[in-house]
Amino acid sequence: MDNIINKKEGFTLIEIVLAIVILSLAIIPILGFFINSIGIVDQTETHSQALDIAVDSTEYFRNIVENDSYSDIGNLNDLMEEFTIAFNNNTSDNELSKYNKFTDYVLDITAEELDVYNDTNNNGENNTLIKLSVDISWDSGNRNIKLNTLVRRR
Repeated sequence: MDNIINKKEGFTLIEIVLAIVILSLAIIPILGFFINSIGIVDQTETHSQALDIAVDSTEYFRNIVENDSYSDIGNLNDLMEEFTIAFNNNTSDNELSKYNKFTDYVLDITAEELDVYNDTNNNGENNTLIKLSVDISWDSGNRNIKLNTLVRRR
């Protein structure tokens, strides 16, 4: 009976400290991955929102071109400039006003008339190709997305 009471088993202080140090050395790099992933998720969210803004802008002006809602290419570029200024100054009351801009995006939209061609499949009507370019940048211009699309104006 005395043998059971006097038996001293357990860990010494040095063993416990050594176990904590080894465990810390294993956990710290794993925590670094989590911290790094937060930054990557933030960058991905910003990039995704920028892409959504660029696509929505393209669709907005594609509809204007297809519905022939402007008089000439100069008028279309004026509409684009007003749209861009309103967006860049956070005063937009258009398709892009739904975005909460946590990032300072800079939007630039241009239109270029490329060619007039005769469409033989559509009663020989003249059609004009319009190239729409949407460029959105952020992070002081270090990151950007550029979308180009061709639209046929009848």
